[in-house]
Amino acid sequence: MLELNDAVELPPHLAGWLTEYNNLKSQIKDLTEKADMARAHIESALGDSTLATVNGLPVLKWDYVDSRRFNQKKAQQLLSPNVFDECFDITRSRVFRPISQDDL
Repeated sequence: MLELNDAVELPPHLAGWLTEYNNLKSQIKDLTEKADMARAHIESALGDSTLATVNGLPVLKWDYVDSRRFNQKKAQQLLSPNVFDECFDITRSRVFRPISQDDL
């Protein structure tokens, strides 16, 4: 159950913005799914090629990118537990999460 102790009552004009926000997030989800489908078709057509053309003109590059990432599992195996724990910082952020009436 949610604690309402520090809740702020939104005025009607802001409640409308919340409705707009929820509608836009839903549209973004739908559009993302459509974009993913379009990309999958294009990637399938490209195969191993890194360049796509339309009417002989280049329209898309699909290159490989190398990245260097921290391997936490390997660090945990190599470092003592105390040193490993010292590598972590605690950060705090706020999460903007609309609540559906179904969630209550």
